[in-house]
Amino acid sequence: MGKPSLYIRLVKRFYGINGVLDEYKLQKINHLGNVMFLWLMGYLLLGDLALMIALVKVPAEQVLTVAIFVNLVVVAIVIGVLIGVLRKLKLDDVEITAAELPQRVKRLRWRALGAGLYFFGITLLTQSLLDWWFDGTRLVATFTSPGFYGTGLSGGVFFGVWMYVVWRLHLKIVE
Repeated sequence: MGKPSLYIRLVKRFYGINGVLDEYKLQKINHLGNVMFLWLMGYLLLGDLALMIALVKVPAEQVLTVAIFVNLVVVAIVIGVLIGVLRKLKLDDVEITAAELPQRVKRLRWRALGAGLYFFGITLLTQSLLDWWFDGTRLVATFTSPGFYGTGLSGGVFFGVWMYVVWRLHLKIVE
């Protein structure tokens, strides 16, 4: 069997599916994606209409602030619904035998360490670019500040531990 298509790899990555993506899972994920698309399309149409009406009565800065906040809340709700439905349908469970558990846990530890390091790096890069853009801080000065690394490191550790717990909860031992 050949390499899976880009679509399958993206679906597995986005929905957090480890292992085989069979027809049942793919059908349920496509249905879920279509439902989310329809909800978000309705939100987009109504949201744009509300923004146009608000721009007539309210200053643009306030409308922009509210729009950004509402968009962040909507994205958080969509992600929460996706996670809830995936857990309810058990689409993200990984079934393993008891003999495979130690090897899988070891692999999850390394994977969580990589996720934490990735988060640490992205946090440092983002923070340094934002400091440079808004405050005019030189990148060298930002990267030589010890406090700068503390924030990214604590975030990376928290994210890595969190991802380990989430991935570990997805492992289901079958007899």
